[in-house]
Amino acid sequence: MELTVGLDTIATILTVVVGIVGLGGTVLASNARTRRELKGDLGRLETSLRSEISRVETSLKGDMDKLEASLHSDMDKLEASLHNEMENLATSLHSDMDKLEASLKGDIARLDDRVYALAAGLAPRLAPTAGTDPA
Repeated sequence: MELTVGLDTIATILTVVVGIVGLGGTVLASNARTRRELKGDLGRLETSLRSEISRVETSLKGDMDKLEASLHSDMDKLEASLHNEMENLATSLHSDMDKLEASLKGDIARLDDRVYALAAGLAPRLAPTAGTDPA
């Protein structure tokens, strides 16, 4: 059995081969175009993302600066308030100490008076009597 191929068959095979090669070329061109589009989209997304990150970073820095200034202001107010409170407590303590000192001096003076009164009352009893030798 001999295989004979006619001119029509060869033409059909060549047409199919040319179609397949053409289709492959079209697919490759489409693939290259899609890659370029994807690279362009990724480039635009990267640029947009970098811009947004920069904007957020700038905003956060501004917020941090505001928070820092607010914290310093609050700390200064707290320090001034504590200083005033300490001065008030020291003044109150000095006043209380002065009152206590005055009260103790009064108590000591009253005790001295009582001791002198007791001594004056006991003095005649402790005095030697006329006929006894004190030694």
